[in-house]
Amino acid sequence: MTGFLSRECTFIFFLQCVNGDCTWKLKCSVLHKSKIFKVRRFIAKHTCLAKDRLMSQRVATSTILGREIQYKYHDPKVVYNARDIITDMNK
Repeated sequence: MTGFLSRECTFIFFLQCVNGDCTWKLKCSVLHKSKIFKVRRFIAKHTCLAKDRLMSQRVATSTILGREIQYKYHDPKVVYNARDIITDMNK
């Protein structure tokens, strides 16, 4: 399922496609403070292209990470932790 989740209040959830022009939507609510959801509104038809939905989910593979950060490990005195990798990948 592709979309953004927004929480309007503690009991109602609204999901919509990552493409703002698409009509796909899901609105549901929690029933009586339980873990059961009731679907209030569902528009199943995507009016956007599949590539717009799928290409918005970026994933960094080990190959990409290795290529991007390998030069940082040339000096053994440098401490390069996970937070540094995240910061560099977000640039």
